[in-house]
Amino acid sequence: MSMGSHGFVLPEVRIGWNHEFLDAAQTISGSLLGAQGSAFSATGINFGRDSAAIGAGVSADLSQDAKVFLDYDGKLSARQQEHALSGGMRMRF
Repeated sequence: MSMGSHGFVLPEVRIGWNHEFLDAAQTISGSLLGAQGSAFSATGINFGRDSAAIGAGVSADLSQDAKVFLDYDGKLSARQQEHALSGGMRMRF
């Protein structure tokens, strides 16, 4: 979208689908080096096999060499939700 002499604003929408083909819950095993009997394992939550990947963002040109942006990304499933918000500035020189 043109903002006249102020440059351009670019909106963006993202949507996707993720499917886990391996284990829905990950197990990590470890031990302390040199310590007998220190073996342990930890299993994460069962986060499910299917999730929606969604996102939206907007970027604006400040000049020919500078741009600012703001993005939201989410991963949504029946058992878990992840949300991320990021923003920044890109400069070319």
